[in-house]
Amino acid sequence: MKLFKKKINTRKVMAWIVIILMSSSVLGAIGGAIFSPSGAVVAQTEEYNGYTFLNNGGQWAVSLGGQDFYFLYPPKAVEDLVIPIDLTSWRNSQAIYLGYNPKENSTAASEFSYLTNVLYQLGIRSQSACTVEDDCPDIPVVDCNKNTIVFNSPSNSNGINPETSISKDDNCLIVETTDFHELHRITERIIYELLGVM
Repeated sequence: MKLFKKKINTRKVMAWIVIILMSSSVLGAIGGAIFSPSGAVVAQTEEYNGYTFLNNGGQWAVSLGGQDFYFLYPPKAVEDLVIPIDLTSWRNSQAIYLGYNPKENSTAASEFSYLTNVLYQLGIRSQSACTVEDDCPDIPVVDCNKNTIVFNSPSNSNGINPETSISKDDNCLIVETTDFHELHRITERIIYELLGVM
């Protein structure tokens, strides 16, 4: 009979622990809302060239023409990158080519996808293209007569990767880097330029 009483006491203790934990979590949530400065989370904003960027969960958002665009870097964080072509004039293009060398192990696939999505939002068709014919799949081979963004993996004659570079050749914007984070910064700088933010 004593064994049965001990089980009941253990159950009561466990029940009270659960009740106390649940009550304290509810009171903590209510108290946090009441005693916080505004009762809400304060979002970080940044102004740039008349545009307001809102930091939302680690991404910077800006609304342009009723569409929201999201970035990892605010414009000030990519100001140091110089784009040698006026990309705002490319907004009137029917298509922008995204070129690569099929012989290179390109880290640019995700950046191409990102650019493709933004171009679609702007009503511009993007087209994957090769910069050389060798090993090119069934896509166009482009030269620099058309508006083209080219991502290359650079290497000098010693096989050592040089620093990142952004250059132009006629209507080609040529980006050379092996650093994925720097490639993403450059991609966002290109997008800011296409949007007319920078």
